[in-house]
Formats: sequence, structure tokens, C-alpha cells
Amino acid sequence: MKKSILEILRGKLFRKYKLTKFAHSQIQVTNQSKRKRKSKQTISANLRGTVKAFFERDDNSRITTDKKKTKTPYWIRKATEKERETCLCKCCENVGLIADCLKKAKIVETANLESLVKETVCSMDNLDCMYGNCLDCKQSTVKLTVEDKNDEVTWSQWQTKKIKKTFKGGDEKELSVTVKLEQFCPSCYQSR
Repeated sequence: MKKSILEILRGKLFRKYKLTKFAHSQIQVTNQSKRKRKSKQTISANLRGTVKAFFERDDNSRITTDKKKTKTPYWIRKATEKERETCLCKCCENVGLIADCLKKAKIVETANLESLVKETVCSMDNLDCMYGNCLDCKQSTVKLTVEDKNDEVTWSQWQTKKIKKTFKGGDEKELSVTVKLEQFCPSCYQSR
């Protein structure tokens, strides 16, 4: 029994969390030269009781490996519902980049895509409105305030390009890479 308890006290977990000295002081294990001779029964009973008390205490329960794995760093937080309702596809991001550019050029009032869509449809819940099949809102557009029609607008756009890459072994492969490029088209925003 004594041997197994000492193996636990000298185990990997105690060394990992640097608890060997603390455990020895709580259990009162000392060098044999300084220790007084006691009967084996009293030593094992005392040792058993103190080890059991040591493991039942609350401050020791926090150091188990299972708890360490479940605790997350302070900078990681749960996402809110609003943050989950996002799309990072190339099409949605390109429309967002155009809206940001038009907002900076003061052509539209807001860069929020949801409010721009609300301007052009009767109801966002109706699929006919959203697909442009509704007769009421089919012809509605976003309000544009263009002061000078000769102004040029530049925006970024995500595009997929194929590039050839040579690897260390001399292998050459064609890869598809999504790259952010600058676009310019004055006729695109003037006609809309």
C-alpha cells in the first residue's frame, strides 16, 4: 500500500504540475533518518487518510488533465447568433467589397448588404421577391447619389486563378488560388 501511494506521489501528473513537494508536505513524508519509528499499521492508516483527504480537496480537483483540456483560453469566446449568420463565399464577399467601395465614394448611404436588399424587395421572407419574380418589386433599385458621372471607382474583388508551382523534387503542378485583385469599371456602376 505504501509503495503504491509513493508511486502515485512520484508519478507523471505530480511532476507535471510540480506538486511533489506540496504533496509530501501535506502527507508529512520525510527522510527516514529524521523520521521516528512508528508501527507500520499507524503509518499506513495515517498515510491512507491524508492521501484520501488530499485528493478530495477542491483545490486539487482543478489540476486534473480532463479539466485542463476543457478549459479554453480567455481570448476564445462563444460566437453570437449574429456572427454565425455570415457567408464567406467568393460571390458574397465580392458584393460586399463593391458595397464598401460605393459607400466610401458616397454613392450609396450604407454598405450593409441586408439594408440594401431591403430597399429593393417587398419582403425578404418571400422567395419570389428574393429571386426577382415579384411583379411589385421587380423594377425597384437601390438609390444611388452620383454627383459626377465621369468619376472612376476602383474596388477589390476575389478571383480564382490557376498558377503553376514547381516543388523541390522538380514536380510541377497547376494549382487554383483565390487572389484579391483591384477592379475598375466606370460603366458598371453608372448603368445600375
